[in-house]
Amino acid sequence: MTRQRVLTRENTLRLSVVLDETVLRKKVGGAAVMGRQLERLSEAARSPNVEIRVLPDAVGAHPAVTGEFTILHFPEPSAPGVVYIENMTSNLYVEHEAEVFRHHLALDRLRSLALGPEDSQARITAAADSIE
Repeated sequence: MTRQRVLTRENTLRLSVVLDETVLRKKVGGAAVMGRQLERLSEAARSPNVEIRVLPDAVGAHPAVTGEFTILHFPEPSAPGVVYIENMTSNLYVEHEAEVFRHHLALDRLRSLALGPEDSQARITAAADSIE
């Protein structure tokens, strides 16, 4: 919960996320926990500084099928972006300009394949409503 405060503080951060639709159905922690998680996700998506897009299952293979990644941007114009990749046993910070650029291209493609923010919000709400 502490990490979420950066989205509501005075000098707030922007967050843009593309979620694979399968994560909306995985009942991690049981139905009650998952229901609260989806409700929180839906609430966050209504914030002006948060954009959540759902990548439908029907898309099939996509640029992030091999794993997730996070692109970090910094307020200083001269500061280059950094890609953060985490796996089970370690993490990696990618700073090489060409590799960061390729991740930006992948993210742009994911956004183009994903539902828009409003349709994504509806998909998240439907997933929350369908939890038993």
